[in-house]
Parts: sequence; C-alpha cells; structure tokens
Amino acid sequence: QYVTPIFDSTRWDRFRLRPGDIVVCTPVKSCTTWTQMLCALLVHQSPTFPQPLNQLSRWLERNREPLDELLAVYEAQRHRRIVKTHTPIDGLPYDPAVSYVFCGRDPRAVFFSMRDHIANASEESAKDVRRRAGLPEDFELPDEPQQLFATWLTTPYAEGLEDGFPVGSV
Repeated sequence: QYVTPIFDSTRWDRFRLRPGDIVVCTPVKSCTTWTQMLCALLVHQSPTFPQPLNQLSRWLERNREPLDELLAVYEAQRHRRIVKTHTPIDGLPYDPAVSYVFCGRDPRAVFFSMRDHIANASEESAKDVRRRAGLPEDFELPDEPQQLFATWLTTPYAEGLEDGFPVGSV
C-alpha cells in the first residue's frame, strides 16, 4: 500500500479492471501526460477524444477526487479505458488481460518538472497538501534549486521511503 497526503493506492480496491484496460503506471513527473496522450491517440485513432485527456484518463489514487465520482466516470466509459496511476507496480492489482505502460525519466528532469509544477500550483492546492501532510500553514519549500534538490534527494516522501519529498520518489 502506498498512502500519502496526496494519494492513496487503496482506492484501487474499489476499481474493477476490464479486459483491454490500459494502466499508465509512471512515477510522478515522469512523462505521465505524454504517455496518456500516446495511449489515447492509439485507442481513439484520432486527436479528437470523447472528453479532454484529463477527464478521459483520470488519476485514480488522487485524494482530492471524490472516489465515487471518479469510479462512475470510468464505469461510464465504453471504449478501452486508460487509467492514470503513480502507484508502483507492486501496489497495483494485476490482470493479464490489462496492459501496463511504464515511462521512466531522468531524475534530474523529474526534479525540474516537479519544481515547475510546485511553482505553478494554486494556493488552494498548496494549502490542501499542507493540511493533508500536517505541515504548518506557513510551510515553504526552499527557493534555491540546490537546496531543494538536496531536500528532494534526502527527505522521505512517505513512510518506508528514503527520498522524494515533497512529491514522490523516482
């Protein structure tokens, strides 16, 4: 099980895989959206999708998404489904009738993508993460890249890990 202030892999317990589903299984900030887009282009054989990509292929474990609503969206899809996950493969249900697509990325590129993502997060999102993580409201990450990089490399993101703070280990 992978449970953090941002996501919870136990949400998979209520999700029912279907034959043909595609699970895009990538570490955080490791070309997930790009991989989802490639899968959607292959599934739909067109750059026009029935929904925007972020609605078509939602992040199952994300705590901010009400699980019942997310499950209803996936259940309503009649085409081959593309499920986004950041849970490592050992935390996912396995089904030989499902495709698992992984994309890796140089950890340095992950770090800079994470840094940009954090800088572009809304104050509402940042406040929600601080609350879920039990951090003080005035908590801020280091601005200086080398200091933030050192924090990311040496500070646990979740119990049982040695690195990855604040968004996850690669």
